[in-house]
Amino acid sequence: MHDIRIEHEGKIAQIDHIIINRFGIKMLESKSFTGTLTIKGDGSLNVEYGNKIQTFPNPIEQNNRHAKILENFIKANMTLPSNLKLLKFPISSTVLINPKTTITNNTLPKGFARADSFTIHWDERIENMSPLAMFKSISKMMTLDKAKEIAS
Repeated sequence: MHDIRIEHEGKIAQIDHIIINRFGIKMLESKSFTGTLTIKGDGSLNVEYGNKIQTFPNPIEQNNRHAKILENFIKANMTLPSNLKLLKFPISSTVLINPKTTITNNTLPKGFARADSFTIHWDERIENMSPLAMFKSISKMMTLDKAKEIAS
């Protein structure tokens, strides 16, 4: 789903993209800059446009706030299966950088990915998952009907 706005308990979350499947929810925040991007150690973004630099707040922290609003909204509006009541609701996020954006970082910090390679890395992560990580994922798995209910 794209461009989702959630209002809950006086808080607002605007989420660029959401993927919902039986293993949880993946929130994606899209960033596209025409200047040169540097992701700083604190996760904030510096974008250089010619000789001007504009700073943007850490989009991962923004996603974390939105994930909490989404989690609280889901818990308040639907009955969750017992496995999800006991465990932390499976919401994760990634900040997607437009592949045409010039990035000065040699490697992208955790939580950031180029939009054109996101699915490749997601598939690799699943393929390289340890048995323990697989077991943890399965323990948080929802029925297909529950995933559809959340999407609705």
